[in-house]
Amino acid sequence: MSEEQNVNVTEKLQEVDRMVLELAKQRQLTALAESKTALARCELAELTQKYIVLQVYVKYSLTSSDSIDETGSILRGGAVKPDSK
Repeated sequence: MSEEQNVNVTEKLQEVDRMVLELAKQRQLTALAESKTALARCELAELTQKYIVLQVYVKYSLTSSDSIDETGSILRGGAVKPDSK
């Protein structure tokens, strides 16, 4: 009987294959960073819109019961009441 020995053989990728893998990893990280930036810009735009609405409400002395329609008309007491669940 011959005794088999387990020998760990270390192999290496070709440099071009290693670089392709690294490039794919970097592209994924870049896409993730870009998506985080886009999300931050979206949140900033939403906050900016809310701030402008607040400024308009203050300027025209509007209350939470008032609303502004899409034509810019002020509807005093015309706000839709939120559902209370």
